[in-house]
Amino acid sequence: MRGCEEDEQVTIWACEGSGAGKETERGAWRQVGAGTLKDMESTRLALSSPVAVGAGATVGLLVHSAEGFVYFTKQGEAGDVDASDGAISVLKGGKTDKREPF
Repeated sequence: MRGCEEDEQVTIWACEGSGAGKETERGAWRQVGAGTLKDMESTRLALSSPVAVGAGATVGLLVHSAEGFVYFTKQGEAGDVDASDGAISVLKGGKTDKREPF
């Protein structure tokens, strides 16, 4: 993930199952991390709380910036595979420009 034009403070949220359809359900999400995305650099953010993903399970993740926006790592549409190591795949989701995550 990359910030844009300046460092971006972000929070990372997780939910059980897909996040699709839960975008406005605050109670479905728990905060699992926070950090700073560096200006126009790939940035690795550590989670402050583990996110368990069992075999065949789906977990929704949300990276939110109240002040700016977050670039996806690659171009593509929601549902496209963004990254995969053969055991786990990360799919692209939607995006929003809202100041509040839910």
